[in-house]
Amino acid sequence: MDTESARILSVEDESTVRRSIVTYLEDSGFEMLEAENGRIALEVFEREHPDLVLCDLRMPEVDGLRVLEKLSIDYPETPIIIVSGTGDMRDAVEALKLGAWDYIMKPIQDMMTLEHAVRKCLERARLIRENREFREHLVETNRALEESLHQLEEDESAARRIQFQLLPPARGEVLGVQFSRMLKTSALLSGDFVDYFQIDESRVGFYIADVSGHGVSSAFVTVLLKTTMNALLEQYRQAENDTVLYPDRVLKSLNDDIYTQDFDKYLTMFYAVLDLGEKTLSYSNGGHFPYPLLNQEGGEPEFVGEKNLPVGLFSHAEFKTETMTIPDRFVMGLFSDGVFELFPRESLDERLLILQNEMSHFDVDLESLYEGLGLETVDTPPDDITMLLVRKEG
Repeated sequence: MDTESARILSVEDESTVRRSIVTYLEDSGFEMLEAENGRIALEVFEREHPDLVLCDLRMPEVDGLRVLEKLSIDYPETPIIIVSGTGDMRDAVEALKLGAWDYIMKPIQDMMTLEHAVRKCLERARLIRENREFREHLVETNRALEESLHQLEEDESAARRIQFQLLPPARGEVLGVQFSRMLKTSALLSGDFVDYFQIDESRVGFYIADVSGHGVSSAFVTVLLKTTMNALLEQYRQAENDTVLYPDRVLKSLNDDIYTQDFDKYLTMFYAVLDLGEKTLSYSNGGHFPYPLLNQEGGEPEFVGEKNLPVGLFSHAEFKTETMTIPDRFVMGLFSDGVFELFPRESLDERLLILQNEMSHFDVDLESLYEGLGLETVDTPPDDITMLLVRKEG
């Protein structure tokens, strides 16, 4: 719902006051409904389901407190603002206890005060609704993940389909940041994984991970990784835990989970948080190599990150978050170490130079990387090959 086009029900038995409120808010772009008492207000609400209610307290037939009580129980996500001239603080306390979102005294000296309260409550309602929808989506996603785990153990072919369904879209855009990814497996199931997602209104998270080994057990860890990241994101949305904002804490949490589960597996992982408001990139590297390459337009691509321990191999592993200023226009490439297997005869330095050369063009895309790295001629690589391109055009 756009707050500019929200529908508001004004419940007021004094017609002059009601009309002044309706006229002002209509001029501000809202669609207005009217009711002269509580009984009519409940009828209008059931028929029209407005986005917000302005309600007087002292009215004939059904008073404002009864309207407030009923709507707060039946429609708890609908904002209700009490607009009253009783001047009795006990009424204000009772109204807030019954579920009023705000309380404004009459006479209203400045209608902008009312409009500000309306917009504030509508914005809060929007956030509550989005949070609920996001929670429902995560519940459904986690239910699907639990089913996936069961099928993963039973059928590798089904497991492959499930694993690829957990991946983000091959191409996507989040808050104006463009993502493209590919995963070319060496076996039926992959130990590589990659993801990107919106954290909040100004931050985006993304990561690449490579689980040791292949097969069902490695694929199982990628499902665990996806489930854990979903849980951290949900905890942040519920204001329970802000770990997802701090890459070092994310890797530490995963390290503890994987180590204590005794999977006999570990993973390397690079996790980053892009803050578009602050124009910063915060990241932590859990033993992942090669380091991501960052191409800032007008410069040479540079490797980002530093050496660190893998995730899940040692109980005492500690991780560090690094933060850098990020320009308005950049492209970043993340690769799994399987890409090195394409050049078995070259030295490590020569392999890194090949990656740098491929990332030196600011308009680089997956197609050009495919061609430049010779992937189109490889049907089954000796190791999983995963790539993620992150691009911001300004």
